[in-house]
Amino acid sequence: MGKTFEAAGIVHVWRPESESPHWERVAAVTAGFEGRIAAFDLVKDLLARAARTPEGRSIAGIVVYAPSGQRTGHYILSQAAGEQPMSDWFPQGTRSTWTPQEPLEACRILINRIRGTHITEDDLLDHALDHGETTGGKRPTERYRSGGTTPEQRIRLLADYGVQAASVGTDAGAVLRAIGRGQGLITSHDPGILWDNVEFLGGAHAVITAGMAYGPDGTIESVTVLDTGTGNCSEVIPIARYLKSLLGGPTFRATRTAEKAWLT
Repeated sequence: MGKTFEAAGIVHVWRPESESPHWERVAAVTAGFEGRIAAFDLVKDLLARAARTPEGRSIAGIVVYAPSGQRTGHYILSQAAGEQPMSDWFPQGTRSTWTPQEPLEACRILINRIRGTHITEDDLLDHALDHGETTGGKRPTERYRSGGTTPEQRIRLLADYGVQAASVGTDAGAVLRAIGRGQGLITSHDPGILWDNVEFLGGAHAVITAGMAYGPDGTIESVTVLDTGTGNCSEVIPIARYLKSLLGGPTFRATRTAEKAWLT
């Protein structure tokens, strides 16, 4: 028995067009469904019309939301002519994703914000793959799981687009100073703590922090994050929960731009 969803999300279909295959957003779905079979029924017409991969498969993805509006994960569905459909369910917070992982998307947002460019997800993913700065590959069966980066790779990717950055620790002082100065800041968090949802405890999730709010006594009450995992670009998180959710150590060092990304 699969999970029941009252509101599905966005349907993407794989389009291997020209020299830059990409996921194209083709429809919004509001019908409820339960489990992978119903999920496939929801997109089978779109899947049948999708361009085929070099391996002869059509691939579609559905971003799934719970009735509360919380993103809960995504389905990857694929089918070859004459075969039964295949599907994978990836809960939100898992590291296997079919779009570039959050740190890579965070880099793209900061590049466009600071440099005034319009780089797409596929632009940056292709660049990262071409230069060995991310995991995965360009084949459709590899691409949807591509996009993982290290702190050092993010610094090099930002520099490739003219944005200077440094890898810094995630102690509260360093993080809050960067936010207060309006610098671009990518931090890693335990999503279960960040989202106040025990279902996602123990994962790793990256966000951009774009500002903070103060109380009447001058103390920091909350921060505003851009969360590409939930699709919320102005989510207010209480400061105590934000700091508690921060991950540290060499694997989860923060990425901080030298230039301002936000007004302070």
